[in-house]
Amino acid sequence: MNTLSYLKVSNVDYLELAYQDYLKNPDTVEESLRYFFDGMSLANEGPSTNTASGAASPSAVDGASLETEYRAFQITEAFRRLGHRHAKINPLPIFPASEPNLKQWGIDVTDLSKPTQFGAKLTGQPATLQTLIQFLQKKYCGSIGVEIGQIQNQEIRQWACQQIESGKLDQPLDAETKLFIYNRVLRAESFERFLHARYVGQKRFSVEGGEAIIPALDALFEAGGALGAKGFVVGMAHRGRLNVLTHTFGKKYEMMFTEFEGNYPIDESKGEGDVKYHKGYSKDFVTRKGHPLHLTLAANPSHLEFVNAVVSGMVKAKQDLSRDGDGAQTVGVQIHGDAAFAGQGVCYEVLNLSGLAGYRTGGSIHFIINNQVGFTTSVRDARSTPYSSDLALMLDVPIFHVNGSDVEAVWKVTQLAFEFRQKFKRDVFIDSRC
Repeated sequence: MNTLSYLKVSNVDYLELAYQDYLKNPDTVEESLRYFFDGMSLANEGPSTNTASGAASPSAVDGASLETEYRAFQITEAFRRLGHRHAKINPLPIFPASEPNLKQWGIDVTDLSKPTQFGAKLTGQPATLQTLIQFLQKKYCGSIGVEIGQIQNQEIRQWACQQIESGKLDQPLDAETKLFIYNRVLRAESFERFLHARYVGQKRFSVEGGEAIIPALDALFEAGGALGAKGFVVGMAHRGRLNVLTHTFGKKYEMMFTEFEGNYPIDESKGEGDVKYHKGYSKDFVTRKGHPLHLTLAANPSHLEFVNAVVSGMVKAKQDLSRDGDGAQTVGVQIHGDAAFAGQGVCYEVLNLSGLAGYRTGGSIHFIINNQVGFTTSVRDARSTPYSSDLALMLDVPIFHVNGSDVEAVWKVTQLAFEFRQKFKRDVFIDSRC
């Protein structure tokens, strides 16, 4: 909408007639009005498809309040599209989160106390513009930000809005899970500190700062076991691989340390002899809830993101062999570095194939360990886009940005991402800034 000219008292009769037409067939209503009525329906039922059931009629709002109702809808849509830009997703102070500018919606201080029916339906309690803004800031501008403005599939967009606005991500974790996460992060950090002190100067591609990847994988596997997955194939480059090998895949410390010390016996006839941060692994795994899984970490000899294509092929082969037609049982996990994901063309190629019949695997879980360094490059010099994940905008899927220092938020968003994958059988992306 470029103007609010029809949101006047004199146009209430016109709005009522247009709304009746909208109830019969939304496509017969002018596009900007249709969006306005869609918003009223979304607020009444949570994001869902167009429906007349329970939608708020414009006649229920007096003419003097119509402009306030439109402002409420406009603000809500702005938070859904751009809330991630104001979210507290960066643990580093060099890029502090900003506050939304109320002037862009034509709001001054006196407007904040105005009641809004739209806001009341969205929040589930009496609301003013101010309480609506506070509600939306909590949902969209905390430790988790989500990009959904690019999504054209309304079912996906509405699902994402409903999950976020329902308060699902605000629910506290139980004490047992909190303790489990704490122990996982503690072990991961202690391991890196020991390697740094014991094997000075040796290459190890530390995960320091991004230790949240360890409980994130636990969250993923637990969600997978509960939602029908039987196995995961993981691909990653070097950053954090030693930590994942030991703490996720169970490779013994003594095996890792003998590799550092050069005492590990090598059988080249079996393909051994590569450096420790290239190696793969596999194991049978049982989640805390007792769900059995088979985990595979693909070997990756120095080609960074090329492993994505390999993992996709492994997942496709496993699905074909097990007649896993919709891909619900075998899931690919692709762990990226921020600079490599933004900079390597193979990432685009693999994503471009992901929806084609011959290559479709039911979606991969993409996790970007975004340490904001790019090996040796500053963020400003690493890419031409705001986010390292912006390549994923080519797909009609949500992109979750999360503060990597808020490990509980990482846990929650990882489980939500897997729920999306299982429901829609599409790729999904988590950009963990650390």
